[in-house]
Order: sequence, then structure tokens, then C-alpha cells
Amino acid sequence: MQALTVSQAARAQQVIALLSAKRVIEAAVAAEALLAEVPASADARHLLALCCSANGAVQKADSAFISALELMPKQPMFLENYAKFLRQYGRNLQAWEVRAKLAAIDSSVKNLVALGYAAIEAKKAEQAIPAFQHACQRDSQHAAAYAGLGKAWQMLGDLDAANTALQSALSLQDSASNWSAFAYLQRISGQPEDAALSYQRALSLEPDRLDIKDGLSGALIDALDVRGAIQNAEAVVAQSPEYPPAQTTLSNLRLMYESDHEASLCASDFERAALAAPLNLDLQLAWIGFLIDTKQSARALAATKRSQSEFDTPMLTLCEANALEQLGETRLAAAQFAAADHHLGMHNVAFLNTYIRHLIKRGEWDIAAKKAELAIELEPDNQESWAYRATTWRLLDDPREFWLCDYERLAALMPLQLAASDGDLEALLQQVREDLDQLHLAQHEPAVQSVRGGVQTSGVLFGRNNVSIQKLAQIIKRTVDAWAIQLPDDLKHPFLRRKSKQLRFSGSWSVKLWASGVHANHIHNQGWMSSAFYVSLPTAVVASTSHAGSIQFGQPPVELGLALPPRKIIKPQVGYVALFPSYLWHGTIPFDDPSPRVTVAFDVVPLPPKLIAQ
Repeated sequence: MQALTVSQAARAQQVIALLSAKRVIEAAVAAEALLAEVPASADARHLLALCCSANGAVQKADSAFISALELMPKQPMFLENYAKFLRQYGRNLQAWEVRAKLAAIDSSVKNLVALGYAAIEAKKAEQAIPAFQHACQRDSQHAAAYAGLGKAWQMLGDLDAANTALQSALSLQDSASNWSAFAYLQRISGQPEDAALSYQRALSLEPDRLDIKDGLSGALIDALDVRGAIQNAEAVVAQSPEYPPAQTTLSNLRLMYESDHEASLCASDFERAALAAPLNLDLQLAWIGFLIDTKQSARALAATKRSQSEFDTPMLTLCEANALEQLGETRLAAAQFAAADHHLGMHNVAFLNTYIRHLIKRGEWDIAAKKAELAIELEPDNQESWAYRATTWRLLDDPREFWLCDYERLAALMPLQLAASDGDLEALLQQVREDLDQLHLAQHEPAVQSVRGGVQTSGVLFGRNNVSIQKLAQIIKRTVDAWAIQLPDDLKHPFLRRKSKQLRFSGSWSVKLWASGVHANHIHNQGWMSSAFYVSLPTAVVASTSHAGSIQFGQPPVELGLALPPRKIIKPQVGYVALFPSYLWHGTIPFDDPSPRVTVAFDVVPLPPKLIAQ
């Protein structure tokens, strides 16, 4: 390894000064010249990596960081900057791995907290817990450590532990960020009114925080204040039209809750903002994403082309691929997916799942299977990746499909486990029906959910302060626990290996379908076990001798073009709950009846025994 001379060290400082002045091209040229003189200098390689990162030369920066670390693998500054670089470009899993190396060398509270947040971003909440706990033990006054611990417990589904940690964070630091995090926890716990108050408390501390104002819109809609939510979202958009989350929130609220629900009309503010700010990449990506979600493919493609004249990023390449796919231009989409794969395919699971869908549609099943395997290596509990793995195994006539899905044992219709103190079930269900009617305020289906020809409640159903719904949730939880405990043990199975005595709801909602309404075949990526509890069924479904209104399993989404039949069909019964792994494709069969089909659905996640909060 070569050391820099005094004059070379001075030139290195000049490069750093150029970077600080944002003169990145000049800095990169100077760094290249310095490295040419001392090719075995770790410092020169690291300096070039910083310049390339600032200049957007991602692959060159990556190579320079790696080569610098080959010479000095335990240099804290190199590891710190490499982790930041990886995070900047969405390579969160690798960033976490680098942070872990840094924390092993220097286990300061700062590095432990950074490691915990890196684990959260890499969707490694189980690994985040000990990092934050260690930081809290080392410094009991570190508010950010408690806030991170709360976020990690929240991701794992232990909302009580999350509440304790966030309360500690608030007691140490009365900050807008902590109140906002607490408000979000209240919201997903089914306490939207309390969440709205906490968001307002956060805004009293930092009145200009757009993310908090956008969160308030979500809390208001969950609290059934439709007009207030829309007005709040309109105010945020008026204040900062270039803020992408608020534009997305407002457009989706209008789409679901206003009578004139044409997507193009509901997003007029969004489109004007995107056209007025062509150099705001995040806004362009959000606008294009909304267009793709609402199936406005031609407009999405045109918007993508406009942005590509300003930016060269694989995210726009992916947008182009998705738009072309929707337009039926499969061959052109294939080239764009392959180009995006070159940049995203080794670390971005969301991209991989999108690419797998495309490969399945093109009949490239072997390649799709390999991509699904890679996605699962990156995120072992990603439910969507497991769903595609099941599909590729089915297409390749691989018997592992039945090991994974085990339709006969893992998709079940269970009666509620009633106790003597529960009283009359029909009386409870009648009250639940009446209470759900008050919650179904949407006029149209959500843009990105599975509901077709129906509506869905907003917010967390089982957290609401409602006697009948709380009682139903308790009975359902008892039923879920009883079903889960009798499942076999299998440490190699992605569903069975996660069995736990601690099961928690991770989401709950109600769906009302009308005649010809369906759930398109889908999975639940935020769950481990998913469900459908039948609150009321139309006569046409109850009396059907066919499968009208039934739930079906194992049939992939129709847009994959596979024409595969379902593997199992279950006829619903009022007072019964269907339970199944969250990665199992499921949907409903249309029915013809003016009366609605009303269900309560929920996801359940297990808390790993070794991490159960004390």
C-alpha cells in the first residue's frame, strides 16, 4: 500500500475542497490524476470513490470503494462512507452489512444506532432490536435509540413494545419527529383520533414539516373525516406542490371518496405540478407511479420519456418497462427490464418481483424461478417472492409447489372458537354489520388493492374503539391461535418455521363487494397468515350449487396470462373464517345478487420467541 507524499496529501485536500464546493467534475478529474500517480493508495481510491459517488458514476464509485477497503478493510471512515453510498442508491441490505462491520470495529453508541436504522431499512428488524437495545443500555438518555427500537418492534408487530420504546423517546426528547413516529404507531394501532392529535402536537413544534402534514391526512381519513382529510391534503399540495407524497395522497383520496372518480380528473393538481417541475425526479417518479397504478399506461410512458431527457436513472428505465408492459409491448418492455436488471437486480427485491412477473408472462419460467430464488435469498420472508416461486414451480411441474402451498392443510375454513361468555353469535354479527356500514364511506375501490366492484374501509379495523368489533377481534384471535398451534413444525418451510406462541394482527379491514364484484387474485405481502371472515353473504352465494362468491386458492393473477385453474375452492359460510399463508394466491369468484358480500380481513404476524419483549 502506498502512502501519499506531503504534496499529494495537499492535492487530496484540494479534491475535498472541490467536492465541498459541489464542483464534482473537477474533483473527479483531480482524483483520477492523483490515483494514477499512486494506484496502490487506499486514500486515493477512497477519494475517487467519493467523487464518483457525487458525480453519479455508481459502478465506478462502487469499484473504488471496494478496492480501497481491500487495502484497508477496517478503516472506519471508508466503511462509513461506503455504507452511506450504498444507502443512497437503495442497496440497503449491503449498507446494513457494511454497518455491521463498522460496529464490530467501533461499537460506539453512534455506530450501534446507525446499525439499527440500517437494519430497519434492510427489512432486518430482528437484527435491529439488539443493536438498539445495546445502544440504550450504553446510553439511557439516547432518544434516537429508543425511537429506533420503537420502529423495529413496530415492524415486527409488537405494538405494545413499540409503544413503550416510543414513550421513552418522547420522555427524553419532545420533538416533532418523535411525536410523528408515535402518531403513526397510534394510527396503525387503530387509534386515528389520537393519532391526529399527536400529529398536531408534532406540527406545533415544527409547523413546516410536510411529512407530518401528510401523515395527518392519513389519520383524518382513518378517523372517517373525509372532508377534513381532503382539505388537509389540498392545503399541503397548495403549500408545496412539488412534495410527492402529498400529491399521491390527494389524488388517491379523490379517487376513492369523490363521486367523479375519473383518475385523470382526480390527479389534475398532480399533473400540473409534475409538468411545472421537470427537474424534481422524486415528483416525476411519483407521478409516473400513479399513472401506472391507475392503468393510464400511455400517459405514463409519455411522462417517462420526458423525464428521461433530464435524468439517466434505472428507476425511469423500470417505469418505461412497466408502462410498455401495460400497453402490451412485451418485446420492448423486455429490453427495458433487462437494462434495469443490470442496475437493480442484485439488491432490489421490489424490482425483482416486478421482473419475475414479466418473465412469467413471456414464458421464461426457468429465469423467473432463478430470480425468485435470488429475491428470497435477499428477503427470506418476502411473501410476494414466495408466491412467484410457487407459480414457477407449478409451471415447471416441480412438486415443491405442493410442499410450499399444501393447499389441503394450509388453506382452511374454520368456525369461530366461541366461549360461553361470548353470548349469541348472530346478535354480535348483526351489530358488527351495522357498525361496518358506518365505516364503509368510500365510493370507489382503491387504486392499488385487489378489490374490484366494491369498497374497503380505511385504517386499522381491530384497533377501533368499537365494542362489537373489539369483541369480534378477540374471538377471531382465539380462533387463529387454536388453528396455528395445531400446525406441524417444519424448520425448512417458510410458513411453518415462523410458528410462534405470540401472534399479532398486523392489519385489519373490511371489504364490501356488490354483484359481479371480486377480489382479484393476490397475496398479502405484509402478513404471515391471512384471512377472510364472513360477516354476511348474499342469498345467491349461500344457495349456490356452483362456486359463486367462493374464495379460490392457487390461481395466479389473470394479468400473468397463464389460464391456470385454482388448486382449491372454499365455499364461504357466515361466522366462519378462512385462514391461509399470506403468500398463497387467493381471490373470489363473482356472484350475481344485489345484496353485498361483507367480509372482515386481517393479517397476522408471529413474533420470534427469542425477541419477545419483556
